[in-house]
Amino acid sequence: MSYLYFLHAGGGWNVMTRLGLVRAIFHQHRLMLEPRAAATTGDKAEYPPGSGCYYCDKPIGAQILALPGYAVAFTLFGAAGPRLLLSLGMGAVGTAWAASGVPAIVLGLVFLALSGCFTDGLTVRVTATLLYCLGTLAWAYATVLFAHQAAAAAGFCALAAAHWATATPRRPGLWAALAGALAGLAVITELPAVVVYVAVGAFLVAGAGWRRALPYVAASLPLFALQLGYNWACFDHPLSFGYEYEANPAFGHAGGWVSWPRPTVAALLLFSRDKGLLVFSPYLVFAAAGLIIAARGKGPARRLALTCLGIFAAYFLYNAGHYMWWGGSCLGPRHLVASLSFLAFGLVFLLPRLSGAWATVLAATGTWSVVVAWLGATTVSEPGPAVANSGVLMAGLAQLLGGGLDWPNLGMSLGLRGSASLLPQLLLGAGLAAALVAAARRADRRRKGADAGQDRVESGPDA
Repeated sequence: MSYLYFLHAGGGWNVMTRLGLVRAIFHQHRLMLEPRAAATTGDKAEYPPGSGCYYCDKPIGAQILALPGYAVAFTLFGAAGPRLLLSLGMGAVGTAWAASGVPAIVLGLVFLALSGCFTDGLTVRVTATLLYCLGTLAWAYATVLFAHQAAAAAGFCALAAAHWATATPRRPGLWAALAGALAGLAVITELPAVVVYVAVGAFLVAGAGWRRALPYVAASLPLFALQLGYNWACFDHPLSFGYEYEANPAFGHAGGWVSWPRPTVAALLLFSRDKGLLVFSPYLVFAAAGLIIAARGKGPARRLALTCLGIFAAYFLYNAGHYMWWGGSCLGPRHLVASLSFLAFGLVFLLPRLSGAWATVLAATGTWSVVVAWLGATTVSEPGPAVANSGVLMAGLAQLLGGGLDWPNLGMSLGLRGSASLLPQLLLGAGLAAALVAAARRADRRRKGADAGQDRVESGPDA
């Protein structure tokens, strides 16, 4: 509900080039951007160079997910006369829901399910899941047509499928194939997710042997074929990517976009006011500690924790070496978004061990994380260029207090204005979260009571 509450009918360059491709496929049945769509974005490839023919420069995974959402929303709202603009706008909203919101919801459900493999405590599982879903940048990026949350969902679900391929005797080959298909989808959604593909494959082989590598790789090939086919159709070669033909001179020489990680940038990615991960989600320190503890143990938890740590570390080093490490006009360190679910899963391992003062600190940092994530999602999930890299959260707070929200939401469709339009989402979301935690606590108490009763029955004859 929180992910689908906002109505993003467009956005900046990153969003508009993806939306332009979706509209070109749906309306013109072609891959080249329509001239008016190309004029709305600087993120585009020109091929042949100097020809004036423009294409989306991004990998195609998010656009594949977005296309059904656009088609359904556009068709539902009618496609002619005075309703055309409304249909185009709602079609754009449908792309964000289909490519970001729905995958983020699936990720949350899989996160909850996977946590059950490592702890019986339902309160621990629900708390860890809610803190990831509502206490990180995942919330904001689940509302806009970027690729990060789609890649996060595909990558994390791939790791979950790989775990079930190693942990269950039922259809392990099918789970391995599902892991490969999802990991392949992650790669064609966000190219840095190749580290997820490799890491999940290594996890699968370490847990189930080389025999599981065949279905894993085989299931990923059709996804890679889609990307290579798109490259071939647009740029005359399957290994030619849109980034090689950037129309914007500032984005030229894609091969030099990433260099060795820089320590100063690494520090800024953690602690800077507008791009520091631990400013947005300080509770993730506890999640990292949980992964480290699990990695020092044995068995499946160790393999999973090492995989999650490796994926997050690879993304972090990639971001620290990126020439545009701040990510342009965006909220927070967006290049890390696809790795946050892997890092956040560490809380599952730590929460059962936590008590006293440390539990209080986690509660405080978790509360801060949720408040900041809510502020970002409701006001500046995609900030304008004027606040792109300076004072993003303060700009969001100014929007909230002033009531002049950048983007519409479902509350406005009920007749509520300005900041008041956020009240249904805030009250319902907080109520549902509190109800989930309370229900999980009751279930844990019943389970512990049943376990205690069983222990007394079993010890009766000995007594």
